Order: sequence, then structure tokens, then C-alpha cells
Amino acid sequence: MTENKIIEKCKRGNRKAQKLLYDLYSAQAIRVCSRYARNIADSEDMMIEGFYKVLNNIEKFNSDKNFSKWFNTIIVNNAINYYKRESKHYYTTYFEDINETQIVNTEQRENNLKFSPEDLIKALNKLPDGQREIFNLYSIEGYRHKEISEILKIKESTSRSQYIRAKSKLKSILSDGKK
Repeated sequence: MTENKIIEKCKRGNRKAQKLLYDLYSAQAIRVCSRYARNIADSEDMMIEGFYKVLNNIEKFNSDKNFSKWFNTIIVNNAINYYKRESKHYYTTYFEDINETQIVNTEQRENNLKFSPEDLIKALNKLPDGQREIFNLYSIEGYRHKEISEILKIKESTSRSQYIRAKSKLKSILSDGKK
């Protein structure tokens, strides 16, 4: 069954189609949620709550759009809201199965640094909460600064400056660890 057929059946409340959709997108959702959660249980709760929101709003999905992007937007927004609601601390200390390669390659190209994904995770966790959040949204999730400013209800210039500061601190942390 194609993704479009699954989505159409989900819009009609078909439970088997909902399960198929879950099977197709749960791994993607848990990777996203794990970047915002402090532990596995929180990331699973975020994912389940996010899927609930996806299924409750699936009738609003326009089939002319990219479902994966629409789905990911709901999951990311839910994860942010979930964590803000649950804790004043923000960002993850638990990363599993995320694609650090993209970040590592980007940073290596810029600085010619050689470091492992584990080093990057440790460095990210040393950043202030707001900088980690913006770095994650921009570098990992692929949001533009305008979108980040709308999501976090901050100025676009704040998003840009926090991202620049985060990158600078990451470079410094990773350079110090290389010595």
C-alpha cells in the first residue's frame, strides 16, 4: 500500500492504516524526540503524544504537500512543547540513533577537525540551553532562522546570534578536546 493510500485511510480512521503509518514513521519520530528528551522514557512519551497529534490532525494534511516534512514539523513542535512543559532544563543528554554524521562533516569541513560523534554530543551538552536548542533546530532539523524565531517566539536576529555563538563555542570546545 502506498503512503498516500495509508494517509487517506488514516483520514477515515482506519486503525490498520494508522498502525502502518506508525510503523513507517516511528523510527524517524523517536530520533527527533530523543534529541529533546533527557531519557528514553521521555522520548517515547514525546513520540506517542506527537503521533496522537498527527493522527488527530491528519485530515488537515494536504496531499499536495510533503507528508514527511509535515509529520516532522508536528513531532518537533510537540517535543519542544512537551519538554518546556515538563522541565525548565532544555535539550537532551541522551542521543541514540541520530545522524551526527551531517553535523560532524559540516564542522570538519569548516575546521578540519577530527572528532567522534561522542565528542560532538559531549560538546553540545556543554552549550547553554538556548544555544543547544537553536543549534539543534538549525543544523539538525533544518529549520531556517525565521522559522526558529516563530517556533521559539524570539527575534530572528536572536536565533542567528545564538547559532553563531553556539558554533563558536562548539569549535572552541572541540578544538580544546583535540589538544
